[in-house]
Amino acid sequence: MDNMKTKGGIALAFTVLLGGCASAQLATPEGYRDYVKGGGFGSQSEAVDSNISASKVVSLLDKQSKMCLERSVTFTTTQGNGMGGMIHVRETYHLIPEVSVQESGGGQMVLRRKDENQSIFTKAMLTEEMKDKGYIVMVADVSPMSAGSHVDIYGGSRGYDHVFDAVKSWASGEHTQCPEF
Repeated sequence: MDNMKTKGGIALAFTVLLGGCASAQLATPEGYRDYVKGGGFGSQSEAVDSNISASKVVSLLDKQSKMCLERSVTFTTTQGNGMGGMIHVRETYHLIPEVSVQESGGGQMVLRRKDENQSIFTKAMLTEEMKDKGYIVMVADVSPMSAGSHVDIYGGSRGYDHVFDAVKSWASGEHTQCPEF
């Protein structure tokens, strides 16, 4: 029995250590982008070319992300209670978009998620900055082109398809409804 506890403790420590290393890489837009480009678990990337100037796309992303993505989301999940039963857990997270303009004429949108009630495992995997500011769930890079702009979007492969679709629509100048969460 003690051997099983030891093995379980080692496995948990190893998972937290690996998670901590990965989360440090995911704390910055650059690290997040590299993680996705490297085929990181649970990630995807998409791109869209637009006939709209990069500065206008950045402006649209700023306006639309504040209007549509800056929000709190509350949902209920069903989880095991550890004694063979099930419990309903109410969870809330906050989405925080940040848009910046670059000297090149392009820009960047970073979408962070901050969980209100982080589990002990989540807390162990996040850096202090990520606990305070939230962790990155999407990065959209806007680059100027001779006839418009190019947008590279990096994000999670589960649960963010509707946000990918919205960002692509906004970058193309289309008026689309805000994504539902």
